[in-house]
Parts: sequence; C-alpha cells; structure tokens
Amino acid sequence: RHYLRDCSIHHSVNRFVNVHNTKYVDVERNVGWDALGAGFFLEDASETGQPIGDQTQFVILRDNLGMKIGRPGAPIDYPAGYPTVYKELEIIDPPVFWIQHPNQIIEGNHAAGAAGHGFYLVPTWQINNTWSHQGAY
Repeated sequence: RHYLRDCSIHHSVNRFVNVHNTKYVDVERNVGWDALGAGFFLEDASETGQPIGDQTQFVILRDNLGMKIGRPGAPIDYPAGYPTVYKELEIIDPPVFWIQHPNQIIEGNHAAGAAGHGFYLVPTWQINNTWSHQGAY
C-alpha cells in the first residue's frame, strides 16, 4: 500500500492532502494547518468519465489533525463536468475532511477551526444526468 504518514502541512494555498482517483492508500498521523478549500480531500476523478463515487475507495484515514480551513478568495479552476454542488460547497462551507465514498476506514481524526464543516460525507451517484448528494455529518 502507498502511504502518507507523519507529515506536517501548513500554509497551503489549496488543501492539505488530495487523494484523487486512488485506491488502497494510507493517510495517517498527519497534521494540517491553515489551508484554503477542503483540508483532507478524498475525491473521484470526474474527468475520467467513470461514475462519480466508485473510484477513490479503501483509503485509511487515521489519526490526522486538521485545523484552520478558510474559504478560497479567488475562484478555483474546476475541470469541465465537475458538479456545481461541489463547487459551491467547497467555496462556501469548506470542510476539514471531505470524504466522497463511504467505503473508507476513518478513525481517530480531529478537525478544528473550519470555515465550514469538520467532516463532510458526500456520497454521490449520477442518475439520468442529474447529481444528488447527502449532507454533512
């Protein structure tokens, strides 16, 4: 398994960690401080044409600490087809932990000082070319 362990990430222009279209990776014992947008971001690759919600799975997110998440001041350059609801959420209510698929192991993580949510579980699916999402936890 690939991993990111025991790192300090601070004063980031955009996010602490972005797990993008990846399976079987461990993100453990990291500290993130002062970022814009979501902090620890587990997302699918909408640009691949595959259904959103199936690509980033089996991630271990354990014993991480994320603090001080702010709203991006400038517009983020999102790829074509990126769901509008996600753009709005990240700009208006950026979370410390953004988890897009429930098939992850999430243990012992801590969030503080977010402009939005501490943890946001966003299971998604595409039905007849419309997007649905479920709210914050």
